Amino acid sequence: MNDLQWRILSAINFIAFLAALLVSYVLGGCSSQVDLASGGTMPMKCHWTFYAVILISLIGIALIVCSTYVNERMARLCCLIGLIVTIVVICLIMTSIGIGVCGKAGMHCHTTRAIVFGCMAVSAVVTIISFVKIKKDNDEGLDIPKQSV
Repeated sequence: MNDLQWRILSAINFIAFLAALLVSYVLGGCSSQVDLASGGTMPMKCHWTFYAVILISLIGIALIVCSTYVNERMARLCCLIGLIVTIVVICLIMTSIGIGVCGKAGMHCHTTRAIVFGCMAVSAVVTIISFVKIKKDNDEGLDIPKQSV
C-alpha cells in the first residue's frame, strides 16, 4: 500500500473517531439527575458512559496519528491492532456489558449512542481494510533469507 492510500485511510479513521468524540462531548448523555435516597442527586449512567467514550476516543486518535506517521510495517500493525481493541472497548462500554445508557428507548442518550456506533462501524471497516492491505503487502514482499548451518 503506498503512502497516499495509507494517509487517506488514516484520515477517514481520524474523522470517524473525531466525530465520535465530538458527538459524545456535544450531545452527551441525559441532562437530568437521579435522585438518591439520601436526598442528593447524581448524573445518570449515560453521563459517565460518554465521558468514558471521550477518553477512549482520545486514545484511538493517538493511535491513528501514530500509525499515520510511523513508517515501519510492524509498528503500523501494532497500532491497527490497538485501534481494533479501542473500537471494541468503545462499543462494549455503551452496551449493558459496560456502563450502558438509560433504559428508556426514547431518551436522548440512545440517539448519541447510535451515532457513536455508526462512527465506530466506519472506523472498524477502514481499520480492517488497512490491516488486510498492509498484511497482504507484507506477505508479498516477504523475502526470508536462507540460513545455512
